[in-house]
Amino acid sequence: MEIRKVYVKTRAEFGKQCIFSIREPTMDAEISPKPSEMNAFILKSECNIGVQHSAQFALHQIQTDVKLTKNTGMFHFEGGWPKDINPRDEETTSRFRRRVEKDDNWAPKLLPMFEVMEHAILQNGTVNIHQHYFDDMIPTPLAQTYSFRTVNVYRDPDIPRRPVTNISWSADTSNRLAVSYCFLTYGRDIDYSKTVYIWHVENPTEPYMGLEPLSPCVCCEYSPRDLSILASSHISGQVNSWDTRTGNKPVQSSHPRYSHRDVANKVKWIPSKTNTEFFSTSYDGCAMWWDTRSLKQPTEVLILDLEDPNHPQINRAIGISSVNYLAMVGTKFMFGLDNGIIISGSRKARTSAEKLAVRFDAHTEQVKAVDRSTFTPSLFLSVGDWRVRIWMEDTREEGLISTRFQVHPTDGCWSKTRSSCFYVTTDDGKMIVYDILQSIRHPIFELQLSHNKLNCIVPSEEEPVVAIGSYTGNVYLVEPGEFFTTFSRRDRSFFSEYLERCSKLTKGVDIRLKEIKLMLAVKEEYEEEEKKKKEKVKRKETRITQEKNAKMIKEREKVTKDRKKIRDSDAPEIVDAEKKYFEIVEKEMEQYMDDDPDIIPFVVSTQVKKADKRRKPSEPVIDVAEKSEISKREISKSRKEKLMKKTMKKKPVSVMKVPSKVTDVMIKKELEKIIPEKHEKKMEKVKAKTVKLKLPDPCKDVICKPKVCCLKRGMRVRRKKRKEETEAAKWKREREKLIIMKIQAPPMELKEDVMRAKAEIKLAQMKRKHPKITYRKKRKVPKLKVIRKEEVEEVVEEEEVDEELPEKLLKKIKKKVKLAARHPCFPVMGKTAEELYEDIIGIRFPDVPEKAASEDSIVEYLRAKKRIYPRISEFFGNTE
Repeated sequence: MEIRKVYVKTRAEFGKQCIFSIREPTMDAEISPKPSEMNAFILKSECNIGVQHSAQFALHQIQTDVKLTKNTGMFHFEGGWPKDINPRDEETTSRFRRRVEKDDNWAPKLLPMFEVMEHAILQNGTVNIHQHYFDDMIPTPLAQTYSFRTVNVYRDPDIPRRPVTNISWSADTSNRLAVSYCFLTYGRDIDYSKTVYIWHVENPTEPYMGLEPLSPCVCCEYSPRDLSILASSHISGQVNSWDTRTGNKPVQSSHPRYSHRDVANKVKWIPSKTNTEFFSTSYDGCAMWWDTRSLKQPTEVLILDLEDPNHPQINRAIGISSVNYLAMVGTKFMFGLDNGIIISGSRKARTSAEKLAVRFDAHTEQVKAVDRSTFTPSLFLSVGDWRVRIWMEDTREEGLISTRFQVHPTDGCWSKTRSSCFYVTTDDGKMIVYDILQSIRHPIFELQLSHNKLNCIVPSEEEPVVAIGSYTGNVYLVEPGEFFTTFSRRDRSFFSEYLERCSKLTKGVDIRLKEIKLMLAVKEEYEEEEKKKKEKVKRKETRITQEKNAKMIKEREKVTKDRKKIRDSDAPEIVDAEKKYFEIVEKEMEQYMDDDPDIIPFVVSTQVKKADKRRKPSEPVIDVAEKSEISKREISKSRKEKLMKKTMKKKPVSVMKVPSKVTDVMIKKELEKIIPEKHEKKMEKVKAKTVKLKLPDPCKDVICKPKVCCLKRGMRVRRKKRKEETEAAKWKREREKLIIMKIQAPPMELKEDVMRAKAEIKLAQMKRKHPKITYRKKRKVPKLKVIRKEEVEEVVEEEEVDEELPEKLLKKIKKKVKLAARHPCFPVMGKTAEELYEDIIGIRFPDVPEKAASEDSIVEYLRAKKRIYPRISEFFGNTE
């Protein structure tokens, strides 16, 4: 910063005015030569001296011979054609080439040209273009100098110093600044001074002029055409017009009745032929258009009621915090509101709804600044909450670019010299500079101007200078460096391409959001229609049910009326006859009760009308209900006692058929081991394991039973080892193995018979071969099996139970036993001795008297048992 002192004097302090005139020359003094002094000088003879004009350098290896270089270019165009031939005609040129190629001198002329071309090609091949020669060097960004310089500081001459609320540049020369000072906290801080100062740019020590309004001034703006005319808005809501040629007092002021109800914060001139129109805004939510020729009332008023703009009310209006208006845009204006919405409208619109149609949801808090770009008027920025956002008028849903978090930005504007650059002021006294082409995430330059808050920033349109106002009453004049004052065509093309890409992206997102909203609206309509249909159906159902209920109620009422009529029609003679009849029946039943006590006593059921709750004392009391209750209890007790006696005698019966002999009992026990009954406890559930089998060829002559015959011959497929089995799975697998072994093995009861039959067949065959030889048969003593008394008693008890069972249960048990015997996984039960006797001989088995079973009797029976059915050898025609 350059510090200098400027001295100012009035015209009277310069002295008497100089007056010049034309006259002839006059001799004021004459000095003649002195010969005595001439003798003191000595004449010097001539001498030759050599002088070298170039600088002297020492010999060194760096000092090489200097060669002058020159960059020249050549525009090559196909030429050398004769005048008769048109080079644009392909046929004529091709004919001429053929004629030249046939010439004998054409080939020897090209040979020296080939040598020159070959030398140039080989020289280019000596350097490897694809080799990396500077890999060791650390890459560094391009050195670009960003600089700002504070030229002057204009301080508020009044004490206490007031905050700067607005700055305005003069239009033509930009040599003057109109600065307005005011405490916006009306009623809290006292404004000791109300003057508005006009500063000359070159004189920062004293203001050029001071304007004295009636109330503190919030905003003061120069007219774009006349330097001596200004317009101002005040803290009282009034608007004034000024003319510096007349003095330091306002020429006109608006009437308080027709002015703003709150602080009038902004004023902007409207370009017109008369140059007398401007508009003002306020925190009360109104924008008023004024004419300086009659300033008492506004020419037009716009209330920013966003809920119902056609019928606006001042109570619902939203305050205006920032304004932007450019002459090049025409009648368009932009308002930043307290709720974060930006409104772009035109004064030419007919209704207020059309003026407030274009809205941008920019910020969550108050919009502190709105500014259009002078290079691209459709591009504008907004400052609010904690960031700066850049918008295009085509994209309304979302902004193009947004900066990162900033510490309470207060104001912002575009640069007038570089289209991709904009400035932002903050609450901590910094001016932050962004360049979209360089970086939007981080600022490229920061300048700390003060430790207090910076309120406003205004760039000059004529010169590359920016004026910044602070809260302490200082105005800083800042000059940017060369980078911020130059903008090439290449940068402009890059900037326009970048904006196009951003706008395409945001438009695509906007279109997709609109599609989603339409889909949701259609879905809601469809759901509403379905709800209405369901409601209609429910109403119909309720009507039908109500009608049915009404019919049912009517029918019940008719039935009750008929019953009442019947009861009323009952004569007392009929009731007396019924009583006599039931008395006779009771007497006869009492006679039979003495002989047979199991007869149920008879209870008389008489029809008794419902007596009134309030019984008269003269009426007799009849205890009919008590008799009926006692009789019912006695009946239920007698029935329960009989059922308990019957159940105590009976014992649980097994599902299998009750056998009559010892062999059948053994078969039954083994079947019961294999087939578990229903009353057994359920084991733990284990997932069934799949067994893969290679099935062999099926049986040819006999019906194939794959669970019996094919299971034995099938080969098990190798499979992978599984994890460790649980105890329940092991128990189940072992149980399945035992069942399969029992199925494959022949029944144990028929082993002796099979052995005897084989021996008899051998004897018969030997007798056929050798009939003279006699063969003696060795008798085998049958193995005796001891049976306990408990088992015999169980058999006897089961036989007794079988006799008591009805025939239907016996048939069911027999069917279940047959089904169990037919199952392919279990052995077929053989016929009893009685059945074989009847089948072979054809005579019924003789009845044998049954005796009480005991261990000794069973053993004697088995020893004395003989073969009843004939031998197999008899069928071959031979006997023993």
